[in-house]
Amino acid sequence: GEELKAVVGADVEIPYNIPGEELFFGEDSNVHRTVTTNVSQKDVDGKTVGPETTIGEWTGGNSMVFVVSGRKSDGTIFQEELPPSGSYGSDTRVQDVLDDIAELYGTEMVDIEMTNGLISVSDKIKGSSLLDFHLTASDSGSPSKTYSFIQSSFNGEVYNTEYDRTFFEKTGQNEFRGNMPQIVKESGAFADGSTRLVETAGVDSLENRQMTIEINQNTYTYTVPDTSDPDDDTTYREFFDAIESFINTETGNSDAVVKFDGHGRIVAKGTGLTGIRIFDNNADGDSKPAMLFNANNALTVDDPKHDFFAAIDEAIEAVENGLLYPDGTSDTLSRNPGIENALARIDHLIEHVGKEHTKIGAMSNSLQYAVERSETLKLNVQSLRSDVLDTDIGEATMKLNQLSLNYQAMMASIARVQNLSLVNYL
Repeated sequence: GEELKAVVGADVEIPYNIPGEELFFGEDSNVHRTVTTNVSQKDVDGKTVGPETTIGEWTGGNSMVFVVSGRKSDGTIFQEELPPSGSYGSDTRVQDVLDDIAELYGTEMVDIEMTNGLISVSDKIKGSSLLDFHLTASDSGSPSKTYSFIQSSFNGEVYNTEYDRTFFEKTGQNEFRGNMPQIVKESGAFADGSTRLVETAGVDSLENRQMTIEINQNTYTYTVPDTSDPDDDTTYREFFDAIESFINTETGNSDAVVKFDGHGRIVAKGTGLTGIRIFDNNADGDSKPAMLFNANNALTVDDPKHDFFAAIDEAIEAVENGLLYPDGTSDTLSRNPGIENALARIDHLIEHVGKEHTKIGAMSNSLQYAVERSETLKLNVQSLRSDVLDTDIGEATMKLNQLSLNYQAMMASIARVQNLSLVNYL
């Protein structure tokens, strides 16, 4: 994360490297976030559902109701039922449903399409990493059938209809990590300990809102304090301190650590910790959650914020397992985007590295120009110094010759005078 700089003048430094964090974990403001479901939809005949498939063909003649949950580009979290009243009839096309989903986000904000039975949502706003998506459906059959579009496995638990009340993924011995980066809505930067919870929330105020922390199957509740001064709103560090206290109480130890990783995701660790999930307890019934910590959400295809190594690892994993498209039915690969999507992300990485190389070229040119200016300045200074201090050979030679003639004349005069005596005079 550090720059190497060359001093090229008084208080003038020029960087000549690309920091590793910027190269491998950088951000591109011209990239659109794209997410995809991981359960391919089939109709009653086993054919892949597409945009022109009707609801009747899909369900075998029944109508359908959808529940859409997600987060918009501005950080607003929503949960809506489609259609708003009644249900989609058997003659309704899937494309009509996709259009209605797009309306929830704002048709000018997202692009939605269905390919190979999978639904992908792409944010039209460049540089935003907030877009999120979850979808379930049910038909009017007897008994009613539930359709899951996203299925994920976290810490041994499989989720298909649940959105935000999911257990953190186990990443090490007594260590668990959420999959939802905490991003400041206003700046788009990852949250840190000093960030206030409300700065990443989907609502304007979290006062008196209850967050449930389930630790080793036992439930603890954190209530966000009511403060009169917005600047005193609860920070993540204060929230983490409370979670650490809950973990220590549950495990009987005192070494719990809750922090952010390098990508804004919450990491919890402590001796005796066997599972943890954190969710907004006020999101019961028709109420939508205000905070997302871990979710059975759509898989990321591409994002302005990228992780070079994670993208390569996912691509390797997909190739080794022959996973062409996302497959939520796999317990171990449910969150892998598949080869096709991995290739799209690698294209982004190649473009990003190319941009960084361009920066290096510009830095090299700047440094070269600075060196040339320094060399020119050095020559000028040497010339001035020479004019002031160095000997003028021509002038010195003439002066030496003049002094030599004077000396010789003086010596000749002395010799003649030395030859004079009184006898010679007489």
